[in-house]
Amino acid sequence: MLPSNLLHTALNHQVMVELKSGETYSGLLLKIDNFMNAQVRDAICVDAHGDKWTRVADVYIRGNSIKYLQIPPEVSDMLKSSEAANKTAMVKGPNRAKGKGKGKGKGEAAGPQGRGEKARGPARANDTGAARPAKMQKR
Repeated sequence: MLPSNLLHTALNHQVMVELKSGETYSGLLLKIDNFMNAQVRDAICVDAHGDKWTRVADVYIRGNSIKYLQIPPEVSDMLKSSEAANKTAMVKGPNRAKGKGKGKGKGEAAGPQGRGEKARGPARANDTGAARPAKMQKR
């Protein structure tokens, strides 16, 4: 689960944003970008000491001033279930990847774009008993 996916899933949900200055904004997350700049609608702003609060219709919060962003737990549950559904569709769908070459995705003799050659017997050692460096190995 990527943080950007989580934030984009949280769109149109209630969030609480705490700034580095100590102020908090609670409201509906309208927009968020890759720099974590956020737009919150119908926000309640509480100052750093917690004794003054104001209601704001729309507020734009610059990403580098955000200390943390709290999202409801159901948003992460929604993201987990959608990722699980996507993973199941990729594995079991009709267009799933079947691999290349002889082994059908098992890494056997797949050619230049596969996972490498099959082992050709026991490893050979040089005079000192150590394995040969990769440059010196015979193919």
